[in-house]
Amino acid sequence: MNKLIIAILLIIGTTNVNAEPSRSVEWLMDEPASLFDIGMIQMRMANQNQWTPELIKKISKHNLKEKDTGLGSVVYNWEKNTIDIGAYFIGEPSESTCSAVLSEYKNIAIPKSSGEMKYTFAASKFAHINYTSGKRPKSLDKDISNTFVYTVGISSQEGFGGKSIYCSSRIDESKPSFLKFGF
Repeated sequence: MNKLIIAILLIIGTTNVNAEPSRSVEWLMDEPASLFDIGMIQMRMANQNQWTPELIKKISKHNLKEKDTGLGSVVYNWEKNTIDIGAYFIGEPSESTCSAVLSEYKNIAIPKSSGEMKYTFAASKFAHINYTSGKRPKSLDKDISNTFVYTVGISSQEGFGGKSIYCSSRIDESKPSFLKFGF
């Protein structure tokens, strides 16, 4: 019996399996990731694993429930040249709640810092790790930070229908703009 098991293992172990990547997998392997790609991935991860969970803890008094958005909470908008960063909730939509939650959200994503440090912190996800290049534009941190649009959305129910309010602002804006549906 032992000789049979050894023979089977030898046959299985010496069988040549020579699979190659499909054309699609090969294309993905050959396509380089840019600092923009890496920055977007890091922003999504920070939003999903750090900013939104911390925000939920800090806004418990507003009785909001997180709305499932999958990975779509940090996206680049080609038409507007913006990076839209969002947190979405189910609850009672109002301008005052939306403004308060947005303010807290921005304080978490960009801890209060002054001057250029705020831009450096905000843009840190779009940088090389542990080294810098002399080719990096001096205005990059401020330029990329100014593409960020922070948005909080509050809907009265899951899915479509009901009332919804969205408030948004950029890094240096203290007053949000509002968009309302179903009111």
